[in-house]
Amino acid sequence: MTFTTVLEKWFVKNARQDTSFPESNVDYVARYSSLKQWLVENCYPLIGATTSLEDGGLYTDHGPKHFDQVIRYAGKLLGLEHENDQISLKCYEVYLLMTGILLHDAGNVFGRANHEKKAFEILKDIGIAVTTCNIEKKHIANIAEVHGGRANSGSKDTIGEKFNSHETDYLNATFRPRLISAIVRFADEICENKTRAATYGIQKEIIPKRSEVFHLYAESITASNVDIPGRMVRITFDVPVEYTQKKVGKNDSEVYLIDEIFERIEKMHCERLYCSRFFHGVVNIDSIRATINIKDDEYENVDTLTIDTHVGYPSESLNLSKRHDEWRGENLKFRLEGK
Repeated sequence: MTFTTVLEKWFVKNARQDTSFPESNVDYVARYSSLKQWLVENCYPLIGATTSLEDGGLYTDHGPKHFDQVIRYAGKLLGLEHENDQISLKCYEVYLLMTGILLHDAGNVFGRANHEKKAFEILKDIGIAVTTCNIEKKHIANIAEVHGGRANSGSKDTIGEKFNSHETDYLNATFRPRLISAIVRFADEICENKTRAATYGIQKEIIPKRSEVFHLYAESITASNVDIPGRMVRITFDVPVEYTQKKVGKNDSEVYLIDEIFERIEKMHCERLYCSRFFHGVVNIDSIRATINIKDDEYENVDTLTIDTHVGYPSESLNLSKRHDEWRGENLKFRLEGK
């Protein structure tokens, strides 16, 4: 198995002389490689940009590239630029982080509903290639599970309810499950971009109606990066002017693409606030800076809006539709009509 991300290369470089692992006689690089190879061969091919049997929609890409992208963004959040850099996680924590990422969306092989709760079942099916201990499998599965969905209580506070302390012991090792889970969750949140969209399907207008906005949203993201010195995530949206003039399908309704972008920026803002509770001091991201460009047929800018989520008194809701009313779907349509 070839590793392409900086975080994986850091792990390979450091794992064999690290003492943080619970079992000193186990090759954790080989275990990680075995898990990834099994998922690449058995799960990921079934959950690429495929049609959902549940609702007839078309997923954005959940193939091998997606999981590598989340690992790449996890490394960026940790400030890792080179495999020789120092980071604030022990090798065993990096192992749990990366295995959690590899499994976080693997449950889509059983269908989208409750996919986050399927990691333990998959680990049991893999068998001893990853670990012989069901307790360790459960630790890994729990980290993968809390990247989304809801806790048993119905709350979205999946990390806080799943893990009742900041540290957990396994054999002679100690790890920080809340911290690790928050990195998995936020890295997954910010790694969306145009490579996950079914671009040809958009061009040929063959995306199922209920999935249109999800692919158009991904297609519009032309840049997404972690700015460690600036303590922010920078994301750029390039929206063709034609999509300001019509609604597109979203599940059983229709929406303007710009309204979906506003909604997703607000979600990203909430995820940053939430995850910061658990990874503050290790990952220090204070804001999201989103730049939305409206592009004409020659890909020249027609209009631009920049949103900084740290502006004003902190709140779970940015109220972007109210704050930028002239950019709301219907208003933007009329303002740019004919351009």
